[in-house]
Amino acid sequence: MKVRNVQVLIKTEDKDLEERLKEMVSKIGARVVETENLSKDELKKIDLLIIDTREMEYESMFEFIGEIRKLNNKIKIMWLTCKDNIKSSLLAMKVGVTEEVFFPIDVKTLKNKIKILLEVSQKEKREHQSMLKMEKIDFV
Repeated sequence: MKVRNVQVLIKTEDKDLEERLKEMVSKIGARVVETENLSKDELKKIDLLIIDTREMEYESMFEFIGEIRKLNNKIKIMWLTCKDNIKSSLLAMKVGVTEEVFFPIDVKTLKNKIKILLEVSQKEKREHQSMLKMEKIDFV
């Protein structure tokens, strides 16, 4: 099943990884949002952030994730990391990371995890829209 009406932001310094992720996400049916000059309104609409932590300092990464969380508390965050240890995992949980994926990455596993997160986002959007419709019904 392809997902529809979901958006993904990819943050990585690795251009090859970025291209592979874009291709993978597009095949699943989601739209990849470009990172340049995103407005606050656009950030509110992102369903999944895929962030490669290998080249980022923790402080700037947590700040980035924190800013996005302030604007969009429903966003799913996938953290790509080479640090497979408890400290890293606890830090990820602390900032609200939904899914951790460790390097070296198994492509099939990565694709399945992305698809599941996008399907959950799609389902949550549908449920939210249904609730909004129900609120508009006048029961008088």
